Amino acid sequence: MKNFILAAAFQLLAIISTTALASSYSITELYNNGKYYGGLNYVKTEYDIRDAQQRLNKENSVDESVGAGMSGHIGFETLANKNWMVGVEVEAKKYEGRRLKTKTGTNLTVVSAHGVGGNLKADYYLNDEFYVGAKVGVEHITMKAEATDAGTINKFRSKDTVLTYGVQVGYHIRTDLTAKVEFRRGKFSDRQTDFDTDIESLMVGFEFKI
Repeated sequence: MKNFILAAAFQLLAIISTTALASSYSITELYNNGKYYGGLNYVKTEYDIRDAQQRLNKENSVDESVGAGMSGHIGFETLANKNWMVGVEVEAKKYEGRRLKTKTGTNLTVVSAHGVGGNLKADYYLNDEFYVGAKVGVEHITMKAEATDAGTINKFRSKDTVLTYGVQVGYHIRTDLTAKVEFRRGKFSDRQTDFDTDIESLMVGFEFKI
């Protein structure tokens, strides 16, 4: 599933780039067009959830895909040199659009999850329109969940501050509009149920100069 999603995302980026009326821009022109930007993304997320026993036995859990989510961000970027653009941004994210049921030992259902945080990014320009980049950030995630034990349903809310990291590729359709694909990863630790959750997100979207 993950390979299919990644292939579809890069195909979308290829279609956008080949159909756009692309002029030749320099990175200096892109920078001079505006230092502030905003963005919206479609988010596809997978959870890999392990309980304490699974971690002890080094067992693999089953990856759980969830429905469509959305994220938005605003940021500031500056030109480091002729090929590098660096920036800082704040972000809000909703991780899924439907309920998630895990296949771990405990019947745990994540009802909803959302996060807010900040990122640092560094983008390297391969040419005037195309770049690759890395991103690292901190995100405060809140999960609402239900755990079923012997027929009893316990509802709870848990929070954790997560270190996230990832990579991205982008293509400038115009000097003020960019199409991008990003992969992000982080680990959520739930102290109430002793579950650890690896969260992997694929994001496809657009950025625009403000």
